[in-house]
Amino acid sequence: MDRSQLSWIRAIEEHARRDSDKVAVVYGEEHASYGELNRAANRLARVLLGNGLGPESIVPLFAERSIRFLIGLLAVLKSGCGYLPLDITYPPARLAHILSIASARLVLCDAGRKATVLSIARQAGLSDLRATALDDDTSLPADSSNLDALPLPTQLAYVIFTSGSTGLPKGAMVEHGGMANHLVSKLTLLKPSALDRVVQNAPHSFDISVWQFICPLIAGAETHIVPDEIARDPLRLFAYVERRGVTVLEAVPSLIKAAIDELDTPNAGRWNLSALRCLMLTGETLPPAICERWFRAYPAIPIVNAYGPTECSDDVTHYTFSQSQTGALRIPIGSAIDAVTLHVVEEDKVPLRLVPQGAAGELCVSGIAVGRGYLRDPHKTACAFMVDPFSGRHGGRLYRTGDLVRQRDDGVYEHLGRIDRQVKVHGRRIELEEIEHVLRRYPVIKDVVVLAQSSPNLLVAYAVVAQPLDPDRVRAFAAQSLPAAMVPQRFIELPAFPLTANGKLDVRALQALQLPVETAHRLPDNPLECTLCQIWREVLYVERVSVDASFFELGGTSLSALKVLRRIHKALGVELEIEDLFNAPTARQMSRVVAQRVS
Repeated sequence: MDRSQLSWIRAIEEHARRDSDKVAVVYGEEHASYGELNRAANRLARVLLGNGLGPESIVPLFAERSIRFLIGLLAVLKSGCGYLPLDITYPPARLAHILSIASARLVLCDAGRKATVLSIARQAGLSDLRATALDDDTSLPADSSNLDALPLPTQLAYVIFTSGSTGLPKGAMVEHGGMANHLVSKLTLLKPSALDRVVQNAPHSFDISVWQFICPLIAGAETHIVPDEIARDPLRLFAYVERRGVTVLEAVPSLIKAAIDELDTPNAGRWNLSALRCLMLTGETLPPAICERWFRAYPAIPIVNAYGPTECSDDVTHYTFSQSQTGALRIPIGSAIDAVTLHVVEEDKVPLRLVPQGAAGELCVSGIAVGRGYLRDPHKTACAFMVDPFSGRHGGRLYRTGDLVRQRDDGVYEHLGRIDRQVKVHGRRIELEEIEHVLRRYPVIKDVVVLAQSSPNLLVAYAVVAQPLDPDRVRAFAAQSLPAAMVPQRFIELPAFPLTANGKLDVRALQALQLPVETAHRLPDNPLECTLCQIWREVLYVERVSVDASFFELGGTSLSALKVLRRIHKALGVELEIEDLFNAPTARQMSRVVAQRVS
């Protein structure tokens, strides 16, 4: 496929012409054929054009991932507009900020979310913003033919907002040329056929969701959209892969680890993954131990380790391997995809200077993948996007990733960490400074430093306070501005921050502080509380659990929460949602919820 042309749109349209009745997308028990999908996208694209939208207009989508969502995504791209996914779990204040920055005039949403969109629009000062329901077919034009024009490679394709170090999210802009190049790279890597079934499990606020939605359709294959309750549950996700004969799956390493952990439990079975021909891992550092355990269980299924920043049209490297990397300290991130060049430069140096091969340095990306910059933020754009001094091409640009890497003698790259304070928690890219900006607005917090602790995988806030904190109230305050994954699980109160001899913050001293322990250990009062405390202990690997101890303050995460819910169902026969655990995080509180469900 020619990378210089946006022929992926025409490829999907050709499948719709030749194989109109072939299944294109599956969502639960629903499905849509190529003909149905393409006609619906064409009709909705004409609605956007009829509202005066077109190239460089940004159209947000505020809806659950579904067939309707995919229709909306295709309609936005076919119309030449820029696609902006909005996470329905984000707090209203964050969504209002994003809509304001995007200067949105029209939002595509589920019918049941129109009132929410308009309320958020008022909060953002966008009184003229309109909300159009994705599931309202009555307002669509009759003309379902393909649109004549294709977007140009230099036009805006999508904007995805990521965590920002100044306290507000920043919108990374990707152009059609970079997006198309990435789609072609995935097709080259995976070589999908019309027989493939590819899982779409990434939240649509993650850039990897774009290729998961679209690449299968280019190949005439099936896109399988799985709802969040399956996507975030390792057991249910792999059960789906087995049941539906999925051939390509992508996930974060922490989810795969949780799945393999379950395989190692007593009397655990093993999924039949005979149809799965590729496991892609991305979003986090990939520990060699996970790969070794995967290949012991599934030696015939290769792994692809993928790496790439949102600012560069998703992945810029791939590394494929089919056996354990015996004795390896780290799994490489691989080599550059076509039409992308990588450079390793000295850290924090301007002008940029290359380091010798094998030396550590900051990774820079150049080529067609490099995005346009950050939406309406020239300062942040200038800090990260620079003139490329190495290519010799007029107008060439590169992106400074902030990632520390080295190039091995065999040419592949290894990821060594970050040169700044950005972290990944369960695949989510988080700027710790953004959390600190929010927490400093809490009335009794005088200053705060947030650090990520890898074992267990959680965020810890170290706060200098005017009076003692109530962690639950601080978390509730933070959740008004931050996604749930960015709200710290632990709080440590300090009279002052420890400093080094030259007066700088002593991060090592902070990390060495013991996390708060319970001042009172309260024993269960009844067998139900005993059972729940035992589940807490087994899942969190702690020696003892007070009946009043918060699951999340003990180190619980969204992944371990799912383990708790499964064990509660197995032991007590009660089906619970993860929201139940957020609302009742102690064994005593949960015992009341369980008792109510049983009665």
